[in-house]
Amino acid sequence: MKADQIPQVTNDEAENLQEELDNNLEKSEEKLDNVQDTDTDNKTDNEIEKVPEELETHLYRRLFDYGWQHKAPFLFAIALTICASFINFFIPQVNRYVIDVVIPEKQFNMLPWVGVIILSMTLAAGALLFFQLYAIKVFGQKTIESIRLDLYQHIQGLSISFF
Repeated sequence: MKADQIPQVTNDEAENLQEELDNNLEKSEEKLDNVQDTDTDNKTDNEIEKVPEELETHLYRRLFDYGWQHKAPFLFAIALTICASFINFFIPQVNRYVIDVVIPEKQFNMLPWVGVIILSMTLAAGALLFFQLYAIKVFGQKTIESIRLDLYQHIQGLSISFF
């Protein structure tokens, strides 16, 4: 844009625009204050705290009901976690056996086998934990799918006048 095409504004016009902007800003701030004040008017602190607790209990119950529909992957994941923890418990026991028995009796030919046992136990525990994570993800996805399907069916059942 060239300099001769720029609109010229007088000082009076600029002052009027600034006053208009300031008035609009003050009105917006007043409206915001009114909205924030009406959220907590006529409620004591105890009433404000009680409502979310009751709602929270109800929501957790509903979420539990959705999750219980898909309990098989969840229970499978718990079983895998227990098995992996059990395997991880025995790795230090193998190390204890090496320190207390193999090394004092100078049975060094067993050390490679002990290493293979420790490595295989670690890999087995890792594989179990991988499948545990997969089962938890399947559980979560199926639960979310159930919630979405129920919500969709509910929305489909509403009358057109609702929208």
